[in-house]
Amino acid sequence: MSAVLSGVLAKVKYLLPDQIGANKRWTEQTVNAYIVAADRAVRERCAILQHEQEITLQSADHGYNLDTAFVNIDFVEFSEDGTNYDWRLKPARMSDFDEIAPNWRDISGSRPDLYCIISTPGTQPLASEDPAPAQIIIYPYVSTVSGEKIKVSGSGVIESEAAMASALVADDVQKKCHVPYVLALLYSVADPDKSAAKWREFLAGVEAVHDRFISEYMDRPSRGTRNNTRSNRRWR
Repeated sequence: MSAVLSGVLAKVKYLLPDQIGANKRWTEQTVNAYIVAADRAVRERCAILQHEQEITLQSADHGYNLDTAFVNIDFVEFSEDGTNYDWRLKPARMSDFDEIAPNWRDISGSRPDLYCIISTPGTQPLASEDPAPAQIIIYPYVSTVSGEKIKVSGSGVIESEAAMASALVADDVQKKCHVPYVLALLYSVADPDKSAAKWREFLAGVEAVHDRFISEYMDRPSRGTRNNTRSNRRWR
């Protein structure tokens, strides 16, 4: 077990002696950026980091921003008293809402029954463009709230490089997943064949790690809209 940034950097340096650092083939800054990308890819594909977000509902409001740490939405729960979550919402599409009622945005109820995800969870914002984060849309909305909440649960990533500096990951996971991902990026221009081989190694690594830690029978609706059973969720 070692920190992601320092652990993967050391392993890559060992495989590429005297090629990483000041006035060398690649700077540590470049490699660290690739490590951050690798860690996010590993966490998304292996679902090894769970993230939760409690959202206090607002009167007559059906849309709420999602944390950018999310990369996958597993389930959404509702709490009438803000403490006890005893109702689970069903995933849906915007088209499902339209089929239920063209004026679904104007329909209220005592609790929401369905949810839909707008945009892609985990998209990192750019300060220069300031795009809106992914949103969760609930149906029906609660017309007058008194402490009601929803809890969104799913797999996530570590959002900042600073936080990743102290994040620990097993060394064998780093070797199977992070290192080949970084090498695939480093070799992408100079040696496309070697890059492709490292990418295949990365894909095999994340599937092995996924199979080790995640049950194939888990009910994971994924991003709130698609069936995510093992038979149809192949690595992208």
